[in-house]
Amino acid sequence: EPFRVVARRLAGNGNLILTVCVYAILSFADMLYDETFSIWAVLNPSEAGGAGYGFTQMELAVVFMAAGTTIVVAQGILMPKAIARFGVLTSIRACLFGTAPLLVAYPLLGRLPPVIFWALLLLVALVRATLVSSAFTAIIVMTNSSVVPAELGVANGIAQSGASLSRTCGPFFGGVLLM
Repeated sequence: EPFRVVARRLAGNGNLILTVCVYAILSFADMLYDETFSIWAVLNPSEAGGAGYGFTQMELAVVFMAAGTTIVVAQGILMPKAIARFGVLTSIRACLFGTAPLLVAYPLLGRLPPVIFWALLLLVALVRATLVSSAFTAIIVMTNSSVVPAELGVANGIAQSGASLSRTCGPFFGGVLLM
């Protein structure tokens, strides 16, 4: 069937539309975090009114490297087990609601002694990366479950397009927030 015919039919699929919206919002929020954290973390607190950690590029790289290593474990091992045990909807809810408190923790960590700061910062970054990457995995499962096999290509194209559009807006809004 032509793309337009399938796309019109999918426009009436409420489950797919909601899933694409959640995917787009999560993509935007994740890109916003990546943008703002990278800029915020290198700010010198004494020059920025207490904001930031004054990180070097290497220190920032360590945080992102540590967080990135957990994504393989989260998507390959943890998330399939969580979805099998709790279901995809419960899993994604847990991931999304678990991420919010972690984001609030970042500014509070800067007041801690260095050893405790680094231990908690890496823990927060690891857990956040695990939850966000697991949420993306669950969203892809939800997208694929909301359509019949013949519509998978168009549905995934729509979902990826929405997520990509949202990702392009994240850096702009992240920069505006830090101004």
